[in-house]
Amino acid sequence: MSGSYDYRLVMLAFMVSMLTSLATLILATKIHRSKQASENYWLIASAITVGTGIWATHCIGMLAYKLPIHTALSPLLVFLAWIFSALAAGVSLKVATIKTLNSYQFIISTFAISTSLVLTPYIIIKSIVVTPHVEFNLILVMITMMMSVSAAIVMISTLNWLRNRKFEVSLTPNISSALFISSSLIIMQYCSMSSTIFANNSVSIISNTTLSTEMLALLIALGAVGLVLASFVSTLFYFNLDQGKLSLNINLNESNHNELTRLAMVDTLTQLPNRRYFQYHLEIATHRVSRSNHSLAIAFIDLDGFKRINDIFGHQTGDHLLIAVASRLSTAIRGCDMVARLGGDEFVALIDEVRSDEEIVPIVERIIKSLHKTFNINQHEINISASVGIAVAPRDGDMAKLMLRADTAMYRAKSDGKNQYRFYDSAIELAAEQLNIMQKDLRHALTKHEFKLYFQPKIDALTHQIVGLEAFIRWHHPSKGEISPNTFLAAAEHLGIANKIGDWVIEETCRTLHRLRTQSVHLPIAINLSAQQFRNKNLVKNILKTLKRFDLPTTCLMFEITEATAINNAELVESLLTDFQVADIKISMDDFGTGQSSLAYLQTVKVSELKLDRVFTKDILADRQSQAIVGAIVKLAHAIGLKVVAEGVETQEQFKLLIELGCDQLQGYYISHPVTEEQLGEVIWQISNRSLAQNNVIPFSVKQ
Repeated sequence: MSGSYDYRLVMLAFMVSMLTSLATLILATKIHRSKQASENYWLIASAITVGTGIWATHCIGMLAYKLPIHTALSPLLVFLAWIFSALAAGVSLKVATIKTLNSYQFIISTFAISTSLVLTPYIIIKSIVVTPHVEFNLILVMITMMMSVSAAIVMISTLNWLRNRKFEVSLTPNISSALFISSSLIIMQYCSMSSTIFANNSVSIISNTTLSTEMLALLIALGAVGLVLASFVSTLFYFNLDQGKLSLNINLNESNHNELTRLAMVDTLTQLPNRRYFQYHLEIATHRVSRSNHSLAIAFIDLDGFKRINDIFGHQTGDHLLIAVASRLSTAIRGCDMVARLGGDEFVALIDEVRSDEEIVPIVERIIKSLHKTFNINQHEINISASVGIAVAPRDGDMAKLMLRADTAMYRAKSDGKNQYRFYDSAIELAAEQLNIMQKDLRHALTKHEFKLYFQPKIDALTHQIVGLEAFIRWHHPSKGEISPNTFLAAAEHLGIANKIGDWVIEETCRTLHRLRTQSVHLPIAINLSAQQFRNKNLVKNILKTLKRFDLPTTCLMFEITEATAINNAELVESLLTDFQVADIKISMDDFGTGQSSLAYLQTVKVSELKLDRVFTKDILADRQSQAIVGAIVKLAHAIGLKVVAEGVETQEQFKLLIELGCDQLQGYYISHPVTEEQLGEVIWQISNRSLAQNNVIPFSVKQ
């Protein structure tokens, strides 16, 4: 016995299926982003809503098939079909709470959903009470089962993809996916109907326990209306509350409303999620971690040397660079992760659903590597790197501590050489505490006059007379004693107070120069400049003001920069050295020979002298290669009008050999240790009155 289809009911079944699929996708995302207290509520309510939709789709699809006999249904089997529909919906929605499905979870979910989906239409068909009983074509049943598996895979994959979309709010992807899923459900429904065999002599069995098709149609109609309302309400709730589209004022026009929404959640420059949205997302993720056996990681990303980019190329280029960096970071993370901009050159990535640090490492390495390729911004080739600090929940604390500890680990990565990552640990915590203490101590040192200047003479290689001094800062801590300059100067640079210390050194040096000149001692003093001071555009102006205040000529000061600083800040250094040249203040390049500069480069940076790195001085007696390098540097430097100073001279043999190689000036412990201003008079008198002839060199010893 065969029947015919009522295509009005077929279209109704498709509409209900479409609404069901759309509700599934929207509610799945809502459940995934719910807090712990409301997740179970949303899961149960959504399973009932979506399950009813699936059940209604199959019921209407079956009713669309009109048999030539009057039929009735078994209420128990109809209800059982609804149970399986709700079960399929519940498993599908539960999948939404699992951010990264492993193979085992995927297989189990596919089996549970496909089994429920295929049982629902067949139980509904089986609920038709006829005699002889309904039979099925096994081949078509197998095809239906295969389609149910395909539908389950499509549903899980779609949920996974839509759920991991980080910031879209458009309904278009949801509607497209819902259309695909609903089409699969309808095709599966009619495959099951095609597999059904009614005997030609079938007779309907109607009793008090059966349900008429008219009553079923009424129930389905009410269910469909309820589904439409549930879908509509859930859609409004999700897109208005979760995506921040609540109307702040009913009279607010649409353009202002959209702008307020964008400003509330999006970084206006890079279009990444902003700090506010990231913290909201992190709060949900940490709640989810607290009830699972997974972890999540915060990767705090800070660009190395970004301020230098702004200083050299301008803020407009810096903004374009941030946009390009944001794009690369977004492609470096997984689809289920998030990257946001906190402000300035600080970004943060949320790496969710990880089981160990080993899973985090390749993601962070991709983040760092993504910035290695040169950026072409406004016709400038710009190279930049990033330092990354990582904190892991729940191991490293709650949400507030995670951000702080990731930031602490990032500073360790930066202090360890930049362009790398560090995981937070107790050693980093201790270092951070020590750094905070160092910061407080440094600020107190400036106000309590704990710093003191020492001076080391430089002598002329031919006359053996003092031709200048170099100033060194020393810190005598009231409880910790002497603290190495290598320690506190690096900390000052890191903490951003190197400028203040540098200003103090310039001020005290000028004060010393003024006192020496009243004693008829006219010697220039060299001062080391930090990288942070070079970023001060008013550096030369401030130096000139200080010299004028102490009534000193510009020739009494010389400033030393390291070769590494000059190379890493090439354009900024070139501009600043031009200002020094205009002001008639000489510049010396320190630690020369260890970097990647060339003598041709020195012609463009306008320095007056080179100071050979002490690595050449230390090995010059035993290493012929060092002798050859020093000799070559001296000859080429003289050819372009530069003087050469050898520092680190500690023995008479070194002293004599460096003179033979043509060095113009010498400096080191063999001549004199750094001494205080009070001891300078004795040193100057000794060097001026004792013979430093080539064969009769007498070192000077001044009590420290």
